Amino acid sequence: MKRMSNQHKSHVLKWKQSGLSMKQYCREHGISYWSFRDWKKMTESDTFQNSTGFVELPVVIKNQHKEYEPVEIILKNGLRIIVKENSATCRLKEIISILEGLS
Repeated sequence: MKRMSNQHKSHVLKWKQSGLSMKQYCREHGISYWSFRDWKKMTESDTFQNSTGFVELPVVIKNQHKEYEPVEIILKNGLRIIVKENSATCRLKEIISILEGLS
């Protein structure tokens, strides 16, 4: 089997970390998609052949910190509205306006 250059391996690793599709990565780096696909296959077979039982997997850690805390709105008539998630400001204004009109 043909061996890969370190540059090809480096591109495959950078692609895995980029979050881009293979086509997007190739377009941005001026690489032939079909060649890159071959490099990826060779990398996978190298990983299998040289394996010690562990396979490196790309990991994406999503931010678990909630950007928005619940908001409690208390209207003049004592009505309480609790918004648990981020909502569109214009939609909230509309709801508050309608509820205030009911009092």
